[in-house]
Amino acid sequence: MEALDCLSRKYISKLEDGVELCKQQMMGVVNQVQTLLDMKKVVSAGPFLYAFIPDGTPDSKFFSRPNCLMLLGRFLLEAYVKLVYIVTVIVLHFFLCNTTDEDPATSHWSSPPPSIPADGTSLVVGIPPLPELEQASRNFFGKAFEQAASKTGSRTLHDHFEPS
Repeated sequence: MEALDCLSRKYISKLEDGVELCKQQMMGVVNQVQTLLDMKKVVSAGPFLYAFIPDGTPDSKFFSRPNCLMLLGRFLLEAYVKLVYIVTVIVLHFFLCNTTDEDPATSHWSSPPPSIPADGTSLVVGIPPLPELEQASRNFFGKAFEQAASKTGSRTLHDHFEPS
């Protein structure tokens, strides 16, 4: 309902608050990409790339939601490809992981999503290679995550979503 209130001229302060939160989020994405690249946290593991957001990162609260983590991952992948400028990196899949051990009581979100418990679980997103991103093809990581979980015997909660 608060999002709808922003459309009214009567609640312009809510719109301004939302714009400020968006600015903080975008600055957090840029800062996190710079940090991960500076610390060389993007690792090539043969057929794919991966990175973990370190625990205690100041802006990690923004990356406890799938869409924001996906935004970070896409920006990080593009920046990494441009930084290393190795032709084979362009066609590698990328995985980004963030622990979601944030306490919902102290969270800046109004309510935690039901699919993301606050007990030290991890949120993982898969990002296709850049050529596939540009073609807007479907993302088949959901099935790959299910197969990996069944093969390893891991407990998982799959929440498939399409951010486009």
